[in-house]
Amino acid sequence: MKTKENLLFKGRSRNLASFIFLAVVLLFILPTPVLSKESGKSGNLKETGIIIATINGEPIYKEQMVPLVDQQLKIYEKKGSKRSYPGLIEKIYERELEKIIGHQLLVQASRSLKVKDLEKKVNSEMEMLKKRYPSEELFNVYIMNRYKTDEKLRKFLAQDLTLKKYLNKKGLINPEVPEKDIRDLYERKKPSFITEKSVKVSHIIIRTEKDATPEDLEKAKAKAEMVFEKLKKGGNFEELAVKHSEDDFAAKGGDLGFIVKGYLPLEAEEFAFSMEPGKVSDIIKTSVGYQIVKVVEKKAEEQLSFEKVRNFLVKYLQPKISKEKIASHISELREKAKIEFHRENFKL
Repeated sequence: MKTKENLLFKGRSRNLASFIFLAVVLLFILPTPVLSKESGKSGNLKETGIIIATINGEPIYKEQMVPLVDQQLKIYEKKGSKRSYPGLIEKIYERELEKIIGHQLLVQASRSLKVKDLEKKVNSEMEMLKKRYPSEELFNVYIMNRYKTDEKLRKFLAQDLTLKKYLNKKGLINPEVPEKDIRDLYERKKPSFITEKSVKVSHIIIRTEKDATPEDLEKAKAKAEMVFEKLKKGGNFEELAVKHSEDDFAAKGGDLGFIVKGYLPLEAEEFAFSMEPGKVSDIIKTSVGYQIVKVVEKKAEEQLSFEKVRNFLVKYLQPKISKEKIASHISELREKAKIEFHRENFKL
């Protein structure tokens, strides 16, 4: 069944564009459990952890890398590779370490910023996280598994908020998109920005089940005929829908809004798209029951203007620009950073 509004973009949608952009940004701004010197002092990693790299003097521990490397190894194994493949573990260590280094360089650079009402904002983030869990007990399990303590989670949230402010200040999130790029994309994809022909309909449905007995079908048909007779005598369609229709749209007078082809059962759809506004169908037997359809309004196929889709195009283009800008900024930070690797510890 199709959605009521259908804007094609080579299989991509508004939601997909938003998802891509969010994924790019989250790659760099999600709180990653990388312990600094200070956090190491209060935990056991300082005493027992094996350091695999330092970023401007701040350590990254093997304990943090092993789950990431192991997860990637499982992916390789599904594709037929073996853990014993020469250099595979070292290669994965290098790649995963690069992600952490990029993130940590951004975190370090953001520490010069002050976030107004930071503690209040952290409390708000904590409350939002809690709402994702059905009980406080499960929320505490999440904290224990991911962050060990409530205090560490709060530190990560504070770090996350500060980093977001830093990325915004540097223009790395929601970057400006050149107008030429937006217009060029519109012209290339113009045939895709066409809304389908649609029709606004209301209906009254008397439902039947797939396994309905002949008696059930007769009873449903009789009810539909009773409603139809009232319509022929001048009864109000919306009022009759509220009283007799058997679906969630009954409360709205049977109003389905604007629909495209594929939304209604074929028999009802043929009437809806062939009749003029104001027409009411006879009783139509469909796969879901007995339906009476009213055509309210029609919209022809429309080529959407540049102005109507501009915001969508901007959101679609921003992820690539944001990713490039963040990568470039990390390169700049890396040139000034002191990074040391302990490759002898790149083992599981």
